[in-house]
Amino acid sequence: MVGFDDIELAASPSYQLTTYRQPMQSLIADGIHCLTQAFEPDGQRLYNGELITRQSHIKQ
Repeated sequence: MVGFDDIELAASPSYQLTTYRQPMQSLIADGIHCLTQAFEPDGQRLYNGELITRQSHIKQ
């Protein structure tokens, strides 16, 4: 099982959830920029995230 967003609870000993962490600071900064500046219709952005490997991905 794999989660998304790497919330704090995912790392708890009860879950040890493998998850994908998004670059939240970059997403927030670019979101604010898009809301406050002129719209860029072809301004697609790709962001590199990070796979956080814990115990939930191991086959039991």
